[in-house]
Amino acid sequence: MKKKDIDAMINRLLTEIEEEDVGISLFNTFYQNEDELSFFSDTDRGRVLAILKKLADDSLGHKAMLEKIITALGKKCHEE
Repeated sequence: MKKKDIDAMINRLLTEIEEEDVGISLFNTFYQNEDELSFFSDTDRGRVLAILKKLADDSLGHKAMLEKIITALGKKCHEE
């Protein structure tokens, strides 16, 4: 893999991380308060909150994995 290909991959991954951060921010902004989900029944509200929390946690995990990939690619790029 050439340096320019690695740079392009790093840039693409960085963009994806940014989009994930926006998603996490939206979850935190719009769904942090159960009252904001009042259009759901009490039972469904708890389920929706659990789903949103899981999605936010997954996003953080994906972000961490992407950061590791970017770091490894960056090191490989500097070795060349």
